[in-house]
Amino acid sequence: MPVRFLIPGDKYLGAGVHIGTLEKTGQMERFIFRVCPDGLAVLDLHVVDNRIRVVGEFLANQKKMVVVSRKSVAHAAIRKFAEIVGAKAVCGRFMPGMLTNPGYKDFYEADVIFVVDPMADYQAVEESVRARVPLVAICNTYNETNNVDLILPANNKGHRSIAVLFWLLAREIQKERGTIKTYREFKPDIKDFYGKERYDQYREGREAGREGGRESEGGGRLGGRESAGRGRFAAGRGGRGGWSSRRGGRDRDRRGGRGGNRRGGRGRNRY
Repeated sequence: MPVRFLIPGDKYLGAGVHIGTLEKTGQMERFIFRVCPDGLAVLDLHVVDNRIRVVGEFLANQKKMVVVSRKSVAHAAIRKFAEIVGAKAVCGRFMPGMLTNPGYKDFYEADVIFVVDPMADYQAVEESVRARVPLVAICNTYNETNNVDLILPANNKGHRSIAVLFWLLAREIQKERGTIKTYREFKPDIKDFYGKERYDQYREGREAGREGGRESEGGGRLGGRESAGRGRFAAGRGGRGGWSSRRGGRDRDRRGGRGGNRRGGRGRNRY
């Protein structure tokens, strides 16, 4: 029996959460549902939805969380997320020494680091490796995941996708911690994760013209890309039944390079 999505499938599709890029790494291949004729990769929404649950459960058990993004499109979302779950938000540059230099004025002993894009947030990734702090990351199809302990495969380029992801994660964490008993008790509005200016633009329909053949949130030209796989996803089921459990569970995320070597033996690739 198909697992019900955390939100209706068309909401995921409308936010472009599933939109990948033309670039695809071997480490992200297992999260790709299909590749369009023009080369654009589309992520498997069943895996994305399941990973949101897994990441939410993991983060709910962390007391000192740092959420990081250099991307301006993510700043409103991570600030609101941090406010709701009691995390520390770092918008813009992640300063060297924040995790590794006790003499630094902004030194912080984190239990987990959560980055929006391991490529853009490379300084936070390096610090987490050196400090041996678990790293959670939103990864698109172009990302390398060598030092990532827990991958959330999703569109990390579009502000609508990022807002939806952090709204869902905040809700999951609140429910896991027992702050709310049902999803209906979660009061924060999705517009708070957009930021006022971007939400006003969304409400006024300034971006509506992009979805029918213009620029997608994942980058490049969209055309029929956003609707790729829509028939299956919107119905909440896939032609490859069981992907949600077979590929989206708490499987081990591959690690290598410095992150894998330095963290060896710590048992943190449970997810």
